Amino acid sequence: MHPVWRQHTAYNIQMSMFNKILRIFFLVVVFSYTTKAQDVAHKKVFYRLGFAPVLSFYKNNPYHTSSNTASPAYNFSFLTEIRINKRVAFLTGLEYLLHGLNFNSYYFPDGATRVYNNNLDFRYSVFMNEINLPLLMRFNPHGEEKNHFSPYASFGYDFRYVLLTHLAVKSNLDGSQPFDGFTKVSFEHPFIYPRGSSFIAFNAGLQKNFLSNHKALFFELNFKYSLTRFLIQESFTPGSLYIRNFHLAFTLGCKI
Repeated sequence: MHPVWRQHTAYNIQMSMFNKILRIFFLVVVFSYTTKAQDVAHKKVFYRLGFAPVLSFYKNNPYHTSSNTASPAYNFSFLTEIRINKRVAFLTGLEYLLHGLNFNSYYFPDGATRVYNNNLDFRYSVFMNEINLPLLMRFNPHGEEKNHFSPYASFGYDFRYVLLTHLAVKSNLDGSQPFDGFTKVSFEHPFIYPRGSSFIAFNAGLQKNFLSNHKALFFELNFKYSLTRFLIQESFTPGSLYIRNFHLAFTLGCKI
């Protein structure tokens, strides 16, 4: 397949996934706010839907990479909130995180002698799709039942699993593109699966409560720090393309 066609195919697959999730998210939000209010005086389980633009940060091997930049990133979340009492709740569910980075590095064709001479003449573009499973404790010091606005914080653990990773490599010298396709990433210290790992998560938010039906809108700052580095490894890559990452998300969502 022609490299340009491969690039368009990979891009279309990723954009199709993004657009479908975005449509589902907004349909659920609209449906939740058109349903009849119910008595929730003793309700223990709620659902939180969120969408966030994300700032991603990456720390690469400085000896094998240069000019590192992050690509636009997004996060979709669907969490179940289980109340323990009026001020403490447990959160779990699924998050879909799309993120990526670009950097200069080496490219070694098959059979070539690997000479690390600081000539980082190829531009790598990486785009990752992953599922996160958060396990969080949420604390609301003022309660929600009688307050129109309530600040809160949560922290805990996220299990992360990388689904698809697209990699494109382009020469900075002549514009040729020797690789454009999907690759598999692994982690330096994997958890459960080779493509499984962990985040530590800290979140702070402000919630607008609708006292008549106990639903809410919220804004959150979400910080995720990776506990181990991920590795990009193909036959042409340098031997230690380990990358550590962390993310800062700005989430808008609703509680139903």
